[in-house]
Amino acid sequence: MDQFVTPLTLENLLHHCTDRSSPHWEHSWQEFIGRYKKAIYNQVVSYCSSWRLPRLKFQFSEVVDDIVNDVVYYLCRDDFKTLKSYREHDNEKRFLAWLASICNRRSGSYLRRFFIETLSDKNIDDLHDSIAGLDFDMRQELYETVVANLRLSSGKKKQHKERDVHIFMLSLWSELSPTHIPSLPTMPPLSSGAIYRIIERLRESLKKNKKYFF
Repeated sequence: MDQFVTPLTLENLLHHCTDRSSPHWEHSWQEFIGRYKKAIYNQVVSYCSSWRLPRLKFQFSEVVDDIVNDVVYYLCRDDFKTLKSYREHDNEKRFLAWLASICNRRSGSYLRRFFIETLSDKNIDDLHDSIAGLDFDMRQELYETVVANLRLSSGKKKQHKERDVHIFMLSLWSELSPTHIPSLPTMPPLSSGAIYRIIERLRESLKKNKKYFF
C-alpha cells in the first residue's frame, strides 16, 4: 500500500475521494471534511441568514445542519458525479468558489421547501412582512416556485387552474383578503366564501406536493 501523506494536493484529494477502490479513500474523506466542512458550514449559514422566513430563526441550527449534510450527500451521490465534474484541480480558490455555489444551490432548494411548508400553515401572521424583507431576486424566485408548485398540484385537467393560482397569489403576495379579491375589476364573479375555499384548497395542495423542490 502506498504511504498516505497529508495534506494531499487538491488533485490527489479529489482523485482518492471519488474512487472507492482507492486504499486511501476513507482517509481522504476525513481530510476533505477536515479541510472544507467549516467553509461549507459558513457558506450555508451566510445563505440562510439572508432568508428572513417565519420560524426559520427558531430552527436555524437544525436547518443549517440538515443543509450541510445534504451538501456532502450531493457531492457523493451517483458515484460522486458532482465532485467528479470539477475540473480545475490545481486551483484551491476556484474550488472553494465552486463549493460555495453548490452550498447556495442546495440551501436554496431546502429553503424553498421550507417556505412552501410555511405557506401551508394558515396561522402564520408575519409571512407577508417576511417576504417583503427579502431582496428582489429571492422574492421573484419564491414567486415562480410557488406558482410552479400550484400548477403541478392542480393537474392538467383542472378547470380554472390559472384563475385559482392567481387568487392564491393575490392573497399571499398582495395580502388581499377573500372579501376584497372579488371586487377587483379583472376578477370573475365569485363570492368571498368561494375565494376562501379556493385559497384553503390550494394551501392544502402545497402540503401534498413537494416534488418540484427536489
